[in-house]
Amino acid sequence: MVVPEALFETIGNNSNQKYVVNHAVVISPKIDGKSSDYEEWGKSSFYKPGTSGGTMHQVSTIVKSFNYGFNADNLYLKVDFNEESLTGFSLKIIFLKPVETIIILSFDLENKILVIDGQGKNMDVANGIFNKSVEFALPFSSLGFPEEYENIKFAISVNKNNSEIERWPYQSTIEIPKPVKV
Repeated sequence: MVVPEALFETIGNNSNQKYVVNHAVVISPKIDGKSSDYEEWGKSSFYKPGTSGGTMHQVSTIVKSFNYGFNADNLYLKVDFNEESLTGFSLKIIFLKPVETIIILSFDLENKILVIDGQGKNMDVANGIFNKSVEFALPFSSLGFPEEYENIKFAISVNKNNSEIERWPYQSTIEIPKPVKV
């Protein structure tokens, strides 16, 4: 039996672990795997993992930080890592709203990225080559979201040998408003 991802969402009201974007963070960065310009990701939302897991929580993390934002067509993510090589690791983008779906990024021996959806199909997304950070655009049209919804909730997890070793935000989700086409 597969446990629904929604059961992993915190139900407590711990305001320091809820990350909500109240204003639309509209960006359109160039997806090339390089930090060529501060303005490219400078206005995006930013999350840095902390040590909110208590005394038994690991001290160093695989994910150093991540930036996120969107426009009418894409969700943009840039993930910075503390590791030089991600061979054997995968990164999951876990969407809890408007529908549960998972996007998996795997890294090969040359640090190239393979992106697959929750059904195991390859996704054609704009992505950059991994070099201690990866940036990519997930087209909303490929995520299977319904026409009508209010917001998007997601978390990011790092997995090794099909086991989750960290999840960010820890015990929470990131929430962004539904993108509006103008």
